[in-house]
Amino acid sequence: EPISNFLKADICRLLESMAAHDEHPINKELVLPQSNGKSKVYALTACRFSAKGSDLQGSMITVVRDITQDKEVEALRDSFLRTVSHELRTPLTSIIGFIDLVREGISNQEHQGYLKIASDEAHELKYLIDNLLDLSRLEAGHIPLEKSAVSVSEIFSSVIVSLRPLVKDKPIEILSQVQDE
Repeated sequence: EPISNFLKADICRLLESMAAHDEHPINKELVLPQSNGKSKVYALTACRFSAKGSDLQGSMITVVRDITQDKEVEALRDSFLRTVSHELRTPLTSIIGFIDLVREGISNQEHQGYLKIASDEAHELKYLIDNLLDLSRLEAGHIPLEKSAVSVSEIFSSVIVSLRPLVKDKPIEILSQVQDE
């Protein structure tokens, strides 16, 4: 589709600014209002062309892409993730509460063990849902990324405990030979 004069003016301003400040290649997103009240989003990438001895020395190569649809799909995906995550958390919180209530009233150690596994799995599912929400917030720039050390052997031990019931009556042995370093 042809580039509007408004977009051309913005591109020229950016390129002039880049040339004036001797910037290296730039990547910018331009959000331009449209006459219908909506906005279009463009990804602009520009870099200096350097071919010594060429008439094009000092020229700029610029690529402009309409990424409006990509941004809309991304917003829909984020909205879907947030909605589904919130809708899953409420019944899951109830399930965890009821498991804990049942655990308090049972004295049979074998049943206590099964309920503990169910409770641990429900908490793990809640943790995954919380992570989905955090990922959505991270991508949106609402929370900073926080790095921390983890114990790989603890993670594998936890996975083995949760997989044991699945292989209980099968000729499968689950082993972990992981060292933390």
